[in-house]
Amino acid sequence: SNGYGRPLHVDEERLLIPHWVQSTAVDVCLLGFTDLAERIGSVADPLFLVHDAMFLDVPAENIRVLSEIISEGIMVSPYGRFPLSLNGPESHE
Repeated sequence: SNGYGRPLHVDEERLLIPHWVQSTAVDVCLLGFTDLAERIGSVADPLFLVHDAMFLDVPAENIRVLSEIISEGIMVSPYGRFPLSLNGPESHE
Protein backbone atom coordinates (compact mmCIF):
# COMPACT_ATOMS: atom_id res chain seq x y z
CA SER A 1 0.00 0.00 0.00
CA ASN A 2 1.11 3.58 -0.52
CA GLY A 3 1.87 6.11 2.22
CA TYR A 4 -1.85 6.64 2.83
CA GLY A 5 -2.86 2.98 2.77
CA ARG A 6 -4.12 2.86 -0.81
CA PRO A 7 -3.41 -0.63 -2.23
CA LEU A 8 -0.69 -0.97 -4.85
CA HIS A 9 -0.81 -3.62 -7.55
CA VAL A 10 2.75 -4.30 -8.67
CA ASP A 11 3.62 -7.06 -11.14
CA GLU A 12 7.37 -6.76 -10.72
CA GLU A 13 9.15 -6.34 -7.38
CA ARG A 14 11.61 -3.85 -8.90
CA LEU A 15 8.66 -1.49 -9.48
CA LEU A 16 7.47 -1.48 -5.87
CA ILE A 17 9.41 1.61 -4.76
CA PRO A 18 8.65 3.70 -7.87
CA HIS A 19 4.95 2.81 -7.61
CA TRP A 20 4.90 3.63 -3.88
CA VAL A 21 6.56 7.00 -4.50
CA GLN A 22 4.32 7.92 -7.44
CA SER A 23 1.12 6.77 -5.74
CA THR A 24 1.93 8.56 -2.50
CA ALA A 25 2.93 11.72 -4.40
CA VAL A 26 -0.41 11.75 -6.22
CA ASP A 27 -2.26 11.53 -2.90
CA VAL A 28 -0.10 14.30 -1.42
CA CYS A 29 -0.86 16.47 -4.44
CA LEU A 30 -4.61 15.86 -4.27
CA LEU A 31 -4.75 16.45 -0.51
CA GLY A 32 -2.68 19.61 -0.89
CA PHE A 33 -4.76 21.01 -3.72
CA THR A 34 -7.97 20.20 -1.83
CA ASP A 35 -6.69 22.10 1.21
CA LEU A 36 -5.54 24.99 -0.96
CA ALA A 37 -8.89 25.18 -2.78
CA GLU A 38 -10.66 25.44 0.57
CA ARG A 39 -8.26 28.14 1.80
CA ILE A 40 -8.58 30.33 -1.30
CA GLY A 41 -12.32 29.85 -1.77
CA SER A 42 -13.18 33.45 -0.88
CA VAL A 43 -10.27 34.89 -2.91
CA ALA A 44 -10.17 32.87 -6.15
CA ASP A 45 -12.14 30.28 -8.06
CA PRO A 46 -10.21 27.07 -8.79
CA LEU A 47 -10.88 26.06 -12.40
CA PHE A 48 -8.94 22.83 -12.97
CA LEU A 49 -5.75 20.87 -12.23
CA VAL A 50 -3.09 19.78 -14.70
CA HIS A 51 -0.46 17.52 -13.14
CA ASP A 52 1.05 19.76 -10.47
CA ALA A 53 -0.67 23.03 -11.37
CA MET A 54 -3.95 24.53 -10.23
CA PHE A 55 -5.50 27.05 -12.59
CA LEU A 56 -7.47 29.83 -10.92
CA ASP A 57 -9.77 32.67 -11.82
CA VAL A 58 -8.62 35.53 -9.60
CA PRO A 59 -10.04 39.05 -9.52
CA ALA A 60 -7.19 41.56 -9.82
CA GLU A 61 -7.97 43.02 -6.40
CA ASN A 62 -7.36 39.62 -4.78
CA ILE A 63 -3.89 38.91 -6.22
CA ARG A 64 -2.06 40.24 -3.17
CA VAL A 65 -4.14 38.17 -0.73
CA LEU A 66 -3.75 35.08 -2.91
CA SER A 67 -0.01 35.66 -3.05
CA GLU A 68 0.13 35.72 0.76
CA ILE A 69 -1.81 32.44 0.99
CA ILE A 70 0.42 30.83 -1.65
CA SER A 71 3.59 31.97 0.13
CA GLU A 72 2.58 29.85 3.15
CA GLY A 73 2.73 26.68 1.05
CA ILE A 74 0.64 23.67 1.96
CA MET A 75 0.97 21.30 4.89
CA VAL A 76 0.28 17.67 4.05
CA SER A 77 0.52 15.32 7.00
CA PRO A 78 2.66 13.38 7.71
CA TYR A 79 5.05 14.57 4.98
CA GLY A 80 5.39 18.23 5.93
CA ARG A 81 5.06 21.61 4.27
CA PHE A 82 5.36 21.94 0.51
CA PRO A 83 6.25 25.23 -1.18
CA LEU A 84 3.99 26.76 -3.79
CA SER A 85 4.50 29.47 -6.38
CA LEU A 86 2.14 31.81 -8.14
CA ASN A 87 2.61 32.24 -11.88
CA GLY A 88 0.52 34.13 -14.37
CA PRO A 89 0.11 37.47 -16.05
CA GLU A 90 -0.96 39.23 -12.86
CA SER A 91 1.48 37.57 -10.46
CA HIS A 92 4.54 39.66 -11.33
CA GLU A 93 3.18 43.10 -10.55
